[in-house]
Amino acid sequence: MSGSSRPKVPVRIEKNLALRSGNTCAYPACGKELTLDSLHPDDDSKVIGKAAHIAAASAGGPRFDPQMTDRQRSSIENLLFLCGDHHDAVDSQLSHHTTEFLLNAKTAHEKLVRRTVRSSLGLIGFQELESVCTSLENIASSAEPVRVPLAVDDKIALN
Repeated sequence: MSGSSRPKVPVRIEKNLALRSGNTCAYPACGKELTLDSLHPDDDSKVIGKAAHIAAASAGGPRFDPQMTDRQRSSIENLLFLCGDHHDAVDSQLSHHTTEFLLNAKTAHEKLVRRTVRSSLGLIGFQELESVCTSLENIASSAEPVRVPLAVDDKIALN
């Protein structure tokens, strides 16, 4: 939108917002993926999610807060990542989509994404990875063969 006085959301903030949203719409119970995979080798994948302002970016917009600075309006705290349908809905159905509703939706969604990522990755950090790599390096350089107490299929069945 050239010529617009509306402050632009910095690309770094949009990227951070997309990551915090886990590639899914932050609207309650939506969960729509916000990237579109290419269907042909000559095509690129596409981000279809949209950064939505909780308090409008400019005067006259939905939920505009005159007490906020332009920086605050474009901050990650004032944005949520939505599918196109919900992006349009939050800016047109204002009685339902209050500031409180949107802040609660953002908080709940981002908390769920963080919890999901942590539980899928566990509490693996650099020290744990370094320990595993060191152990693997020591095993590879030792003359002793690795003794496995259970066959792989038995271990899988046991788990």
